[in-house]
Amino acid sequence: MAVTIGLTAEQLDSWGWRLPFVFGLLIAPVGIYIRRHIEEPAEFVARKRSTASPSLLAMLAGNLRGVLVTFGLIICGTITVYYGPLSTAVAEQFEPGVRSTGLSLAYNLAVMLFGGFAQFFVTFMIDFTGDPLAAAYYVMFGCAVGLVAACFVREPAHTT
Repeated sequence: MAVTIGLTAEQLDSWGWRLPFVFGLLIAPVGIYIRRHIEEPAEFVARKRSTASPSLLAMLAGNLRGVLVTFGLIICGTITVYYGPLSTAVAEQFEPGVRSTGLSLAYNLAVMLFGGFAQFFVTFMIDFTGDPLAAAYYVMFGCAVGLVAACFVREPAHTT
């Protein structure tokens, strides 16, 4: 967003569109540093020492059902989000002139906050409440937020 605000249309068209990619490259070393310096959980370290990782074929042979079920669920979720009524409904919440920016902002904030931090939130909730079903409550919370948001979906403005 800062790129589109800080640059003219000509600058954005000629070279400015590359800036987000440069920023992405700059953050990669931070992720690598964190990954190399984070301590692995004890059970992971013990398992890693005791067994070799199976080959892809061995993993498929022992887990084909899980791979196929996961594959199917991901296909369903992907098609539903990208080609179902949801993509149309969220796009139509914005006028064409601000659609890309508004949709990108809302989508990325929601995914970053409630997807990226999901493990943190659920772990905190389990620790705080002692209830192992905290993940289910998190999903129910997300569904409730979605239901409330759905009540405010507006019909697209049809202009001729």
